[in-house]
Amino acid sequence: MLTHEIMGALALGILLVNGLLLIAAAYQEIAKLRALARVMKPLAHGRAGVGLVEAVIARGDGCRSIARHEIEQVGRSTDAGTIAFSDRAHKGELLGGSLAWGEGEESVSIDVPALSGAEIEIWVEQGARERAAVCPSPEAFTAAFGDARRARGYSRSVTVAMKEGDRVFVCGAIEESGEGLRAKPAPGGALILSSFDPRSFLSAARLRVFGFIAFAAIALGVCVAVCLWPPHFGTVSKIGAVLGIAYFLGVTPIGTAVRDSVRPPSRAFLRGRWDQPA
Repeated sequence: MLTHEIMGALALGILLVNGLLLIAAAYQEIAKLRALARVMKPLAHGRAGVGLVEAVIARGDGCRSIARHEIEQVGRSTDAGTIAFSDRAHKGELLGGSLAWGEGEESVSIDVPALSGAEIEIWVEQGARERAAVCPSPEAFTAAFGDARRARGYSRSVTVAMKEGDRVFVCGAIEESGEGLRAKPAPGGALILSSFDPRSFLSAARLRVFGFIAFAAIALGVCVAVCLWPPHFGTVSKIGAVLGIAYFLGVTPIGTAVRDSVRPPSRAFLRGRWDQPA
């Protein structure tokens, strides 16, 4: 027969295992971010190597675009008369072209090949993706809402392109090629083309994950300490049990939210919704 002591020990063990697993998962995210940071060290101007380069798109072979980021979404109607979108797939494609590294006579050309799939990642700002996802007109909403009410939902693609004249950051292997340079995926990694400084994303992401680790560890320690406060099963100990339940129910969704917020911009969730025009 299970006594109160045995049941309490089991509950405390489950709480500890759950908390430690979440903290371990957060440390795995830190390891991924550190691996990215190692290949994002700026390269000396004009030099080949593996690192980060800031340049301007000089030529885009895809209708004056060198790359595009695409999110496939499905929209479904809600009781409030809106269309709520969920992401189905994220795609990136390099269309080919060249970059100008530096200005004037010191400018060096970097050839960018056409690539797709796991070899490349296209990072665009969240604001640019949200602007591309805005409902274009009341007529577009009406047409989409009819499909959104059906079982299949309303399918759409949100696309953001990097065009000639845009300033970008390229991270990967920069190799000598003829009179210029050529970009290719980093060894064991991908070729990243970003519309913003990717180091800012890494810094913010690491800060969020470290903040979660500190919160989860401190909160777990407090819960355990209060649960074990003598006398066992006294008033303070029972308060600890309530705190443990709150921790168990609350820390997992918080951890999930933090994990989603540090997904690489090439796979970051867009979601969103269209409101019915007034």
